Amino acid sequence: MDVTTKLQKKTKPIYLSVPKLQEVIRLTSERSLSSVKAKYFEGYGIKGTDAVLAVSSLRFLGLLDDTGTPTEKMAKLRLKGEARKKEFESVIRSAYKVLFTVVEKPYELAPDDLNNEMVTHYDLSPRIARAAVPAFLWLCEYAGLIQEGSVSIRQRRSKTGISKKSGVTSSGKKTPQDKYNAQKIEHPKSVSGLTDIVIMEGKLIISISPEIQSRAWLDKDLGEDLRTFVKKGQEFADKHTPKEKPPETVDNS
Repeated sequence: MDVTTKLQKKTKPIYLSVPKLQEVIRLTSERSLSSVKAKYFEGYGIKGTDAVLAVSSLRFLGLLDDTGTPTEKMAKLRLKGEARKKEFESVIRSAYKVLFTVVEKPYELAPDDLNNEMVTHYDLSPRIARAAVPAFLWLCEYAGLIQEGSVSIRQRRSKTGISKKSGVTSSGKKTPQDKYNAQKIEHPKSVSGLTDIVIMEGKLIISISPEIQSRAWLDKDLGEDLRTFVKKGQEFADKHTPKEKPPETVDNS
């Protein structure tokens, strides 16, 4: 039994929120570390339970051993481009070996089906499975198995400095999150980690946690309620916020 398989018996699949998982991978890929403990992540704003989950996530991937010492696989994170994707794909397939054994391409499953596979094969509670699915899909994206931007919450700066989030899946279809609003921005990580739904730019914004955002993607009732909530916000803005009038044109004839 290899090291990764042994570690998988001790840890659950990754269920950090996608923004925190992105930061964990960034913090470990940009540095050559001799040891990784929860305190390391706390120094970068990932605190408490999330710091502990960060370490267990790296163990699940086989990047750390039981003592927190990086394995030879950790060096794969420091590769660039296609080489990194190819090597990280092997990391993902090894870490989620049980899932890839029963389903050839689990990242192409419908959200509910992938959720059920997680619950069945990893003995997860529904709450943890709801978080584990987006984390798994982002890792597949990072490995190049699905289209970049399909899952991750990325900041894309426009000329006005507002970040926009893509809600398009690898198949080109819009995600359930995108149905209630195509324009979203993130708070800076150092502030709160919330995601903003822009109802009326510069005037009305609804902020939600990454957990609610992930759950809305998988929970039909929650997704519908959230869309209704946002729709009411839009109705409120339309009714009570005066719209800017277009500039008048001058006829010089």
